[in-house]
Amino acid sequence: MPTPRLSRDLAEATVKLVQQHVDAGYILGGPPSAIEAAAKAALKSGFVKTTRAFTTRYRTAGETYGLAARPPEPKDQFTTYEAIHAPLSKPRVRVQALTQSTPPEGPIVRVLGIGDVHCKPGRTHEPVILAGRHAAATKPDRVIAIGDWASLDSCSFHPAKGSAKDSERPAFHEELAALEDSLDAFGRECPEDIPLDITLGNHEHRAWRMANADPRVAGDFPLRLEQAFARYRWKTHEYGKWLYRHGVGFVHVPLNAMGREYGGRHSENTIGNDATHSVVWGHDHRHRFKTVPKLGPNNRISICNLGTCMPWGEVEDYNVGTTGWTYGICDLSIQSGIIIACRFYDMLELRQMYGG
Repeated sequence: MPTPRLSRDLAEATVKLVQQHVDAGYILGGPPSAIEAAAKAALKSGFVKTTRAFTTRYRTAGETYGLAARPPEPKDQFTTYEAIHAPLSKPRVRVQALTQSTPPEGPIVRVLGIGDVHCKPGRTHEPVILAGRHAAATKPDRVIAIGDWASLDSCSFHPAKGSAKDSERPAFHEELAALEDSLDAFGRECPEDIPLDITLGNHEHRAWRMANADPRVAGDFPLRLEQAFARYRWKTHEYGKWLYRHGVGFVHVPLNAMGREYGGRHSENTIGNDATHSVVWGHDHRHRFKTVPKLGPNNRISICNLGTCMPWGEVEDYNVGTTGWTYGICDLSIQSGIIIACRFYDMLELRQMYGG
């Protein structure tokens, strides 16, 4: 028997969501359609990437497992009820509010966060080896890399064609080989039962830009890049799109309404002001952790920049001024969508803990 395209647990969860909308008054055949309404809710919660994917799941659940939402029970229009006359009591409305002493609820989840690695041909893999050893020693619930694991200078549009800078760039296949060596170095140290996610960064996105600009030469670059991550158990997530895990949003760098990156010396202040949920990002290579208060008793979010996981003290050639870069990894403890603890391990500290 061939392996089903859809697991039964995922099929049941899909049908259950449609059933909830049927029970709420939506009609299976529409309008309004219970399946369309459930698909929009699933997209908003991050359960699926597109509404079409949800409808495909629902159809597959029926074809593979015979699962489907039930139409609402017909109401007996001749049902009679006994009238009960009783004096009306004054309604008492109670609103439960959090207080300063109300702790968050739910399990505490531990995430190992890895910032920008920027591996390239000739660069040492020591940082990711130490990160893998730390994962083996501390056993986090999952590992999330924030992107820019690969530099992909071969796909950069910055050097002018024919310039000396352009001639010094490595070829794409050389950078892909360096990426696989780096992923393999991490994978040899990190336990295989720990889930791995990566939100692709603007440097990985260079492959997509190059494929669009020169499809005859670079049309398969994005596929080859995603396949490289997949070979080493990494689940990739599109550049600029949010990855929600345990109520916290992970992204390489938040984008504003114009599709541009939040930046500046104190970008965390702008991100904290605009965000409605806790955020973990990277991109500018400077570790910061901050709790941002919001209106309401004990209401707040947490924001964390992971810094960079490059070799200590190394900078990219585009930097010509003061960096303030930090080199290391972060242990994050998350509960109820709040980062309740963040421990930054500097690369020098990791070297002392686990060896060079």
